Amino acid sequence: MDIKQGLFVKHACPPVWAISCSSSHCVNTFFVTVNGGGGGGGGVVVVVEVVIVVVVVVVVEVVIVVVVVVVVEVVVVVVVVVVVVVVEVVVVVVVVEEVVVVVVVVVVVVVVVVVVVVVVVVVEVIVVVK
Repeated sequence: MDIKQGLFVKHACPPVWAISCSSSHCVNTFFVTVNGGGGGGGGVVVVVEVVIVVVVVVVVEVVIVVVVVVVVEVVVVVVVVVVVVVVEVVVVVVVVEEVVVVVVVVVVVVVVVVVVVVVVVVVEVIVVVK
């Protein structure tokens, strides 16, 4: 197994990792063949640390998705709390009867919660899809 032009190596390709294979050579970014010395056969296959790179990239992507989702959820919750408080204050000031106040507040809270859940789900789906 000799080195030929970078990673063009006479070496059987692992099917999952191979970029392109033929009967004469294999282009494979995961393995590099190093001469075994003495010009003989039996080179040593050195595993390049691509697995580490892949793991780091995946972890970074997951962290980014989680951070974006958490930030969006926190912002949405803060906005909802502010809106609910403002609405409750306005309703209490405008409406005097307690029953009407309770009904209006409950309806507003339910509507806001439903809207928040829908927005959060949509944002999470968009973030995960991207």
